[in-house]
Amino acid sequence: MKIVDFGIVDQPRELRIGSDLSVDERDSLIQLLRAYLDVFACGRVPEWLANVVPVPKKDGKVRVCVDFRDLNKVSPKDDFPFPYIDMLVNSTTGHSMLSFMDGFSGLKNIGATYQRATTTFFHDMMHRDVEVYVDDMIVKSRYRSNHLAALERFFEWIRQFRLRLNHKKCTFGVTSGKLLGYMVSERGIEVDPDKIRVILDMPAPRTEREVRGFLGRLQYISRFIARLTNIVSPFFRLLRKSQPTVWDDQCQRAFERIQEYLLSSPVLAPPAPGRLYSYTYPSQTWLWDACWLGSMIRARIEPFII
Repeated sequence: MKIVDFGIVDQPRELRIGSDLSVDERDSLIQLLRAYLDVFACGRVPEWLANVVPVPKKDGKVRVCVDFRDLNKVSPKDDFPFPYIDMLVNSTTGHSMLSFMDGFSGLKNIGATYQRATTTFFHDMMHRDVEVYVDDMIVKSRYRSNHLAALERFFEWIRQFRLRLNHKKCTFGVTSGKLLGYMVSERGIEVDPDKIRVILDMPAPRTEREVRGFLGRLQYISRFIARLTNIVSPFFRLLRKSQPTVWDDQCQRAFERIQEYLLSSPVLAPPAPGRLYSYTYPSQTWLWDACWLGSMIRARIEPFII
């Protein structure tokens, strides 16, 4: 047997031919093999190499991912805008029946591209019956009797454009569910218990890095805590360069106050026509706030936070 290399220096493509062939037979065979090199699956070393990274999933299985960070740095980005999360979540409340669906994605640029495509696909249902954030899709109905018809129209578009849903992450015909880190229902928006459990179980931060990490976690729930900036002011004092990071009683009280507040966090709800509301604003004395709260109690106004 004789080995003939049809590749280049960095990428050899070796084939074995008989050693007892005549010169004419050898040349004819090599010429034939060279003309049909595309039928051979030859391994090659690519210019771009990405490592495989196994990542554990919540259900105990393993997701096989690929580290494309180097490739992402040179990949052009789709500039299609994403929906504003707070507005999307707000528009999902007040509906008596919801269905949550999840598509398949995972590549860097597929987010904006997916958003562009789904916005085009569901343009006649968007913001009325359907909300989409990348691969998170929600069909919503103010009246339960209309939900199946909305789902059927949604599935027809899915079928027409040959999209596929992840059946393991789909939930149909429910009154509440998780959406982009929040719990949404007909009542309004609530904090996700799984999200705040980390804050409730965490010990008091002691280092500058831990303080910054704690403040970062509070960004998610900032809209649920009234006057949050005033509450966390002792933490910002610790981040000053001219002052050492010393966790004092004032910081501890603020930390415990936030944890206590999360145990009974309010429900955020949009205003409803014909409903009685009371408007409050910061005052210099506790008496003014007490008068407003007393008026709300006498009028039996449920203390929703808008």
